[in-house]
Amino acid sequence: MQALKSAAVKADINVTPLVDVVLVLLIIFMVVTPLVQRGYVIDVPKGDDPIPGSAPAIVLAIDSRSCPRLGGEDCRVRLGGETIGLDALSARAAALFEHRTGPERVLVVDAEDSLNYEEVLRIIDLAESGAGSDVRLAITPATRPLRPPT
Repeated sequence: MQALKSAAVKADINVTPLVDVVLVLLIIFMVVTPLVQRGYVIDVPKGDDPIPGSAPAIVLAIDSRSCPRLGGEDCRVRLGGETIGLDALSARAAALFEHRTGPERVLVVDAEDSLNYEEVLRIIDLAESGAGSDVRLAITPATRPLRPPT
């Protein structure tokens, strides 16, 4: 009876070799993956004017030097290369956009990132009220890296 008990089949699974193989595969993939990752080379067409024959963009520039108090009487902005006060902004925008149609009705906003966002939006609303509601806005990307939050 003793011989029958020792000859019985053991049903336990030995997972140690399985874990060893999995760890070796993990290490192989961790070493190979950074070597395999490569970026794609894409030739992006470069052009000065996205729409042939279109008029140059109208830029609304707002900076802290010419507009120390946003929305104040001493605030002056540049619209289409001309420095004007906020009281004349709506009329000047209406004159600049009067003969523009379709894709030419774009107002590019160039504002410093240190300015108060709410006041910048009020100035944009003034320009848009004169230019018309069908004007599209385009924001210029930052040319310098953003400052980390303090």
